[in-house]
Amino acid sequence: GGGGDSSSSSSSARIDGLKNALASGLAAACSKALLAPFDTVKTVQQNTSSEKALSLMEAARIVTSRPGGFWNLYSGLAVSALGAMPSVGLYFGVYSYAKNRLIPAFLDSPLAATNNDGGGGGPSLLLSDGALRSMAIAASAAIERRA
Repeated sequence: GGGGDSSSSSSSARIDGLKNALASGLAAACSKALLAPFDTVKTVQQNTSSEKALSLMEAARIVTSRPGGFWNLYSGLAVSALGAMPSVGLYFGVYSYAKNRLIPAFLDSPLAATNNDGGGGGPSLLLSDGALRSMAIAASAAIERRA
């Protein structure tokens, strides 16, 4: 494509990356909120000084019997969620951006299959679109891991 297509593609990739970053950051916060009571109870179970292991319900009773009651199950949630949101958001935002930029680049590369009508003498196929897409996705995952 022309220069306008590249600019539009870059803008679209950035917007998709930001959307994915926001969505995955919010999903991370939701999962932390849903799992916080289990993490708290598990921590109490692991830190018991008695020889007999605490059951899930016994540990939950210990946590909720402290001043603060039920809300103690969510102790530390804010720090956990605030730590997870940017890291998970960046993780998926970079991956989405890289994937949206690399797939078209790979498909337009010299490795792409050529449409040879039988005339000419060039190779009729180097790599299929599916193989190039897979390579672009793998490269995006590798880039994202380095971020």
